Amino acid sequence: SLVGMGTLEAGPYAEAFAQAEAQAFVKLVAKLRESPAVLKAVEEARQEAEWAQLALSQPRLDVQLSKLVTELLEGLAGSRPRRIAVTRFAPMDGAPTKVEAYLAEELLTRLAMAKPHTVVERALLDKALQEFNLNQADLVDPRHSKDLGRFTGADAVLVGSTVDLGHWIKVTARLVETETGTVLSAGSVSIFKHEQVKQLLKQGD
Repeated sequence: SLVGMGTLEAGPYAEAFAQAEAQAFVKLVAKLRESPAVLKAVEEARQEAEWAQLALSQPRLDVQLSKLVTELLEGLAGSRPRRIAVTRFAPMDGAPTKVEAYLAEELLTRLAMAKPHTVVERALLDKALQEFNLNQADLVDPRHSKDLGRFTGADAVLVGSTVDLGHWIKVTARLVETETGTVLSAGSVSIFKHEQVKQLLKQGD
């Protein structure tokens, strides 16, 4: 029949058209892949996907700070109650950011809740550092840490540093006895640059 003939004739044409369309699409994709702008966009999308997947497997900032405090307090197990002065952390590379200030404030608060130990208020510590013209590096020297201890009543000082390791920030902390300069305990954690951390890094000290 005419209908049957039309169907038979349309089949090969439709198939040929579909093949031509597919070939044209493949050529278009190949051309787009050669474009620097497209290649850059594809690479950025790939990196963002990898970052998101990695972030899901990494502990949050709050969890890592709790771990750091636990490590520091474990070193004081069996020790007499300590009065601790918490200094601002120092970056080992680059200028200070809000990360260092945030770490110091968070650790100050968490150590204040760690009975039977107590902490020195930030204002008193800043006054002592100004009075004796000291910086963090000086506080590991017993000659200077003794002055700090007498002024604030602290018998231990927490000093720490940060270093940028790409996706992570390595945080190291030590509790140093003011009278002798002896390291009472130490701890370190790696903090992943979740959005909260990235925002702190963008802000200057």
